[in-house]
Amino acid sequence: MAYGLDNGVWTSPMIAWVIEEEFGVTYHPGHVRKLLHALGFSVQRPRRVLARADAVAQDRWHRRTYPEIKKKPTPKTGP
Repeated sequence: MAYGLDNGVWTSPMIAWVIEEEFGVTYHPGHVRKLLHALGFSVQRPRRVLARADAVAQDRWHRRTYPEIKKKPTPKTGP
């Protein structure tokens, strides 16, 4: 938050920017990712499940409703 980043998801370009701001050293975001991995950090992604949501209703939606509204691939027509 001290750097104006208001969410808890950090990306390697964001970390590269913070390193440059803090220490004046420029790193490529891909290299930052390799450095973090070498230091023992791993990729963490937020869950897509609401903490206070009804798990049964979510399961029902994923099994029944979502397949019905999901886009279907269009069949390819031959020449």
